[in-house]
Amino acid sequence: MSRIGINYLDVANAIAKLQAQGKAITGDNIREVLGTGSKSTITQYLREWKQQQGLSISDSASLPTELLMAVQGLWRLLQTNANDAIDSHQQECDALSKEIQQQLNQYKAKDTEWQGRVHTLEEKLHQQTEDVKRLNALLIAEQQEKIKAVERVEALGANQQESVAEKERLHQHLKNIQANLEHYQEATQQLRLEQEIAVEKQRAGYEQRLLQLQQQVEVMTREKTFLEARCANLECPSGKAA
Repeated sequence: MSRIGINYLDVANAIAKLQAQGKAITGDNIREVLGTGSKSTITQYLREWKQQQGLSISDSASLPTELLMAVQGLWRLLQTNANDAIDSHQQECDALSKEIQQQLNQYKAKDTEWQGRVHTLEEKLHQQTEDVKRLNALLIAEQQEKIKAVERVEALGANQQESVAEKERLHQHLKNIQANLEHYQEATQQLRLEQEIAVEKQRAGYEQRLLQLQQQVEVMTREKTFLEARCANLECPSGKAA
């Protein structure tokens, strides 16, 4: 197989160069022109080229002088045309390079302008960043105040709940006091009633006892009267006898 990079066209071009230079067309010269390629590959393509040119394989492929001069003239013409084409291409490249340089200068000018705008925008962005930082600081302060306010509200809510609980406790205590007072009033009224009943019973007893004493006094009074009358009766005879 032929080595990659070496093909028939490469060998044919190398042969054309050797013919223009008036050198013998051999495998070594072809390899010297190409600078690479194996001898077997070059020999194979050289054999194909000779067959296409109607030359025998053993032919050294040296050309007649007239043909060689014609080939050399053709080579010089091709070289001149190539140089002209190169010069024309170089001029086109120079013109294109100049145009590109002008465009590059325009781009540089625009880049300078854009850099100025970018610098201005950066300053504005820096100012906006500072404003954002200040607003964030204010927001953080407001959030802290909000947290404190929420804590105060929660504390007030807790105090309110405690107040409600205390109020309920006092209300319940008041209910208990009222219930105790009502019970005390009922007990006092019951005790007063019992005392009144006891006093009434005691008064009735006293009246009964007084009545008994009065009856006894009346009895004793009658007995006294009787005794006095009897005493008087007894004393009267004694007086008469004196």
